[in-house]
Amino acid sequence: MRATTILTLATLLMATYLPLAHADSSRGVVICAGADMEMMPANWEVQDQSCVRVDLGVLQQGETISFDISTDSEIDILLFSSNAITVYQNEQSYRSDSVWESDSVFESFNGSGEWHWTVPSDRDATRWYMVVDNLAHPQDSGSGDQGGDPASVTLDISTVIPEPFTLVDTIVRLESGQSSTLYGPFSMDKGTQVRIDVSTMQGAPDVFLMDEDQLEMYNGGGTAAARVQGTDLLLVTSSRNL
Repeated sequence: MRATTILTLATLLMATYLPLAHADSSRGVVICAGADMEMMPANWEVQDQSCVRVDLGVLQQGETISFDISTDSEIDILLFSSNAITVYQNEQSYRSDSVWESDSVFESFNGSGEWHWTVPSDRDATRWYMVVDNLAHPQDSGSGDQGGDPASVTLDISTVIPEPFTLVDTIVRLESGQSSTLYGPFSMDKGTQVRIDVSTMQGAPDVFLMDEDQLEMYNGGGTAAARVQGTDLLLVTSSRNL
């Protein structure tokens, strides 16, 4: 099993109960209980082979959404655009980066988690859906939650109002051994104060700042030791800031 790190980073300068629908496997169609942002926060008892589809509304590129979820049994948390969700609902192969929004997907999730996700800039205003999934699909090949037990799920979703001078506020998925430049390049005057807030859904990533020369050396195979001193957030396993 590959280790995965999923983190949320923000960098700055200076209960509703609903009855649930079941998948109709005889028709090869997934029919989920419906919910929307006006119902938040909400609570569901997601029965075996059931799901909830939450309409997030039409979102603009660059808009940031906050998710806060808890469950007492394994579920799959899935995120789709309005075009891509038809692949899921028609029981086609949806477990692909070209279909779901992989940075905000958590399979076999159990417990509590909170993260921010920023709408990608590669499309115009789009309607988005989150699916809380507690069922087995023909295309799963045994991956993710396969149902079996009911899950008591509490979910809250809200729009994030960015603080002034926010550079980036989103979740990033990294496989073991991977790294990602979360934002940059950007310029700062001498004496500028920088605040970094970071949390993780899985894994224990390192977060730090580099100047352009340090980043070039790092990407060329150098170590992370060459970085802006005093900006280290190492082995992040909970919410931390600098």
